[in-house]
Amino acid sequence: MKNKAGSYGDIPWFQGNRADTVQLKDGADTIVVVKDREGKKLEFLDVEEYIKFWRKNTPIENQK
Repeated sequence: MKNKAGSYGDIPWFQGNRADTVQLKDGADTIVVVKDREGKKLEFLDVEEYIKFWRKNTPIENQK
């Protein structure tokens, strides 16, 4: 995938919601998209950015 978005299996769920990769409409890079508990759509430029967010916002006991 473009921009090192990673693969589907590499991305942990966030607050019970599956993260996914989406290619932007203009054909540019692939981004990571996930919704929080309230349904707010969160977008990340790549898997590394998402994982940093996920680690910061997921209780350590749920990081397995």
